[in-house]
Amino acid sequence: MYRIYFLSLFVFLISCAKKSQESLEQPSEIPMNTATQSIDVYDVYVAFHSIGTGTFSDKPLQEFLVHFENTQSVEITQIDKIGPLGREGEFALGIVVRDFTENQKKLFVQELKKINWNSNKGSVESHISISENQKISDINKPSIAKTTSYSYK
Repeated sequence: MYRIYFLSLFVFLISCAKKSQESLEQPSEIPMNTATQSIDVYDVYVAFHSIGTGTFSDKPLQEFLVHFENTQSVEITQIDKIGPLGREGEFALGIVVRDFTENQKKLFVQELKKINWNSNKGSVESHISISENQKISDINKPSIAKTTSYSYK
């Protein structure tokens, strides 16, 4: 009786080991969903800063994004909101514009820099910084900061 039990256990273990070895030799292919692939660089990075007064509203930015898409007949690929980055609601937006031409991207950044942020808050202690080709790995963010999708429409 014990011989049959040990023999069946031995056969089972050998077959499991063989299947395990086969799976190591032939890795299965898993199709990647391009919509969920992570990116390494934001084409445009907009950071909202504050020194004791809170940040500017992002309403002028939202209006600009909708206006730019409509007038240029393009679509922004992705916008990520990164924050909180400080005690007063500081945050940043990472913008991906893969489908823009080089001229559209230059125009986008030029027009973005022209936004009148002071129209909705009179403090000179708040400011916006805009940079291009920001590596995600170079972003200095606290451990509590989360990256979420940003909706502007």
